[in-house]
Amino acid sequence: METTGNANPSPVVDEGREFIETLMSSRSSRLTACQGWTVHEITAHLAAGSQEIADLIENHLAGGTPRDTRPFDDREAPYCAMEDRLLRPLLFEQVERAKRARDRLAAHVDDAVPFTGRLMHAAEFVTHSRSERTLHRWDIVGRDEVGWEMLAQPELTVHAIKILTEMPVLAEAFENRLRVAKHPLGDFHVVLRSEPQDDVIVSRANGVLEVRTESVEDRRVDAYLEPAIRLLALWGRREPSAAIHLGRGANHDALWGLFGW
Repeated sequence: METTGNANPSPVVDEGREFIETLMSSRSSRLTACQGWTVHEITAHLAAGSQEIADLIENHLAGGTPRDTRPFDDREAPYCAMEDRLLRPLLFEQVERAKRARDRLAAHVDDAVPFTGRLMHAAEFVTHSRSERTLHRWDIVGRDEVGWEMLAQPELTVHAIKILTEMPVLAEAFENRLRVAKHPLGDFHVVLRSEPQDDVIVSRANGVLEVRTESVEDRRVDAYLEPAIRLLALWGRREPSAAIHLGRGANHDALWGLFGW
């Protein structure tokens, strides 16, 4: 197991195998729940992301000069232009490259590599890969038992909070979603409860957005939802078969701006 001094929990299922089986059984032209993307474009996104991670880590380990992460469009365009019969083998090749690079980085427990505007250790790259596979598997196939179990893992929620607040370039970042929704830039406080996990709090005070987890039983809750639904919501997604129960006195304006509820 790759570590940086902190435990990286083992996944509840073989996420890599589940994603690959879903991908290989899906037509490349099939539309997905990732808005505007087909299966082919998700494949290109993951192949390009794996290559970028491998390149950045390998450059760091070789003592190279740090560079910025390439924009999504620049790194994904060549992969999107490929025929699917060529793209899928390249995805597996780049995933293996990224894994080997993470394994090497894990031996340097204090090292962190800049990626999309934040420093990441080996274990964080591992969790990021798990998160990508889990979310994009749902994008392709929707809700099923194994996917719901994967989405409910608490470490993926903790990872989502870090990424969505520390990588503002992402379209799913909270500030970008509020901007698109034309939400008033005032202060707000929203509590999302998914028992038995800690609450997720999204708040803005004095213009500063904060997202965190807390364990406090006696408080006003804005929405009660399953852990898997909450993870999808944090990433700007919605499972149509899943119920969301709003609490008494819920902040409807903030919930609409953040999640479209």
